[in-house]
Amino acid sequence: MFDKDVFISYHRDDEELAAWVTNFFQPALEHSGISIWDHDDLGALKVDVRVAIQKSRYVIVLLTQAYLRHHFQEFTAAMAVTQAIEGQARRFIPILREQFVLPPDLAAFVALDMTPPREMQFAKHMKQLIKRLKKPPDEL
Repeated sequence: MFDKDVFISYHRDDEELAAWVTNFFQPALEHSGISIWDHDDLGALKVDVRVAIQKSRYVIVLLTQAYLRHHFQEFTAAMAVTQAIEGQARRFIPILREQFVLPPDLAAFVALDMTPPREMQFAKHMKQLIKRLKKPPDEL
């Protein structure tokens, strides 16, 4: 049913965040055997982002203020939330990457704080995340 384990959504114009994803976050997931949609390959494979989300066991959203200002990214997050609620599966995994006040609809979902002040806990948080990603979405 799912082609990949994870689709990662974040504000790609943020060079610092993109470097963190490329150099730390994504390699830690892949090292643990988690398959990830490569955003650059989506175009080459002619796969729409919506299809990639549907064909991912989980959708990880790295939340920043810039992310929420970007309308397309908001749509992606909203679609993931809707699918998680309607499907009664916990496929939406928001991760706070910047300290700010979240809109109430997202605040209820945020489970992991991976903001820069929490970098010392990166290994602990990744271990939690990977444990969750290895389970089916409907399993606690």
